[in-house]
Amino acid sequence: MISKEKLMIITTVWLLLLAGTLAAAPKADLWPRWKAHDPGSSTEVDHSAWDRLLDKYLVTNHPSGINLLNYGGVNAEDRQRLESYLDSLQEIPVSQLNLQDRAYTSENIEALLEKGAREYINHSRAVSFQGKKLVLSGIYDWFQEDFDGSEEGVLRHLRRYAAPDLAGKLESFSGRIGYGYDWSLNE
Repeated sequence: MISKEKLMIITTVWLLLLAGTLAAAPKADLWPRWKAHDPGSSTEVDHSAWDRLLDKYLVTNHPSGINLLNYGGVNAEDRQRLESYLDSLQEIPVSQLNLQDRAYTSENIEALLEKGAREYINHSRAVSFQGKKLVLSGIYDWFQEDFDGSEEGVLRHLRRYAAPDLAGKLESFSGRIGYGYDWSLNE
């Protein structure tokens, strides 16, 4: 049987790129499971168990604007179903995206990733302004090499997904960039 704590950890992995300590993130090296990934695999996973859990426990109207899973409400039977489902996965995608209301499948992954990128970037946990200072999630600092290795590359990425008001602010921005991370999202 999966414990509440294990459920929280498993689900959090779906939500966040976790850092090794509170002060700094680990070097952005590929985990061994990514190196073993087979992009040509034709394996299909039945995601209906995950969809049922999302239907039952996903909180989409939280005041934070972030979709959250009601960990405390998950009953023992559903914890077992979740454990069985996760055991069936060969690769668990890790992301900073908002928890979506349905499972990622080969048919919907592009649309959900695009939707998730827009939701994330247009939420204050990713991008905010404090006076003239632009504050970005620490994810953009820790994994800057994924954005052409520069703050300008990060800004190009942000502008691509930003809503018009935010895009305008980012386009005219010329100040200092700070980074932060809300570690309470891991709880």
